Amino acid sequence: MGALTVAVFRPSSMLDHVDRLTLDVVEPDGTPRMILASRARFPGSFTRHKEVPRPDRSQVAGILFVDDEGTENGGLIQKGRIDWF
Repeated sequence: MGALTVAVFRPSSMLDHVDRLTLDVVEPDGTPRMILASRARFPGSFTRHKEVPRPDRSQVAGILFVDDEGTENGGLIQKGRIDWF
C-alpha cells in the first residue's frame, strides 16, 4: 500500500484567494478511497459505489474513507461552528 503526501507552498498573499480545497483519492476503476472536502463540496454518503444524499451533512467539512465495496467506512467530519448548543 502506498502513501500520498500533498504539500502546498504559497505566498501568504495568495492564501487570501483560496476558498476551498477538495482532494479525491480514486482507484483506477473509479472507486473513491478518500475524500477531503470543504462545506461547499462535501458529498453525501457512499453505498456500493453510489452517492446517497445526506441533507444532514450540508454544513460539515472533513474526510471520508471508502472500502473495497464502494461503501463509506468512516471518516472525520466537523461543523466548525461556535454556536453549537
